Amino acid sequence: MNSKLNVGNIEGLSPNFTVKLKAEADMVFKGDSQLLMNQTSHLALPAGSDAQFDTSNQSYAPRRGYINGQLRFNTSNGKLQIYNDGRWTSG
Repeated sequence: MNSKLNVGNIEGLSPNFTVKLKAEADMVFKGDSQLLMNQTSHLALPAGSDAQFDTSNQSYAPRRGYINGQLRFNTSNGKLQIYNDGRWTSG
């Protein structure tokens, strides 16, 4: 069964407010939607080794595939990678 959450705005009621999603959940921004963060925050990127990413690809990519512009941190080579034209490249 597929579930969707449609919201216009999510705001926290305390400094420790969090939203948790299952590991296989997708968060898709369409149109002019943006993910905005304050200046003292950070954005956690997916991180893992080559082997972990290969396993993840086998588990999730058949369902949704990769999209140009996606980012990840490769712990095997210590580099940030971007997906473009069918492959992951290091910056």
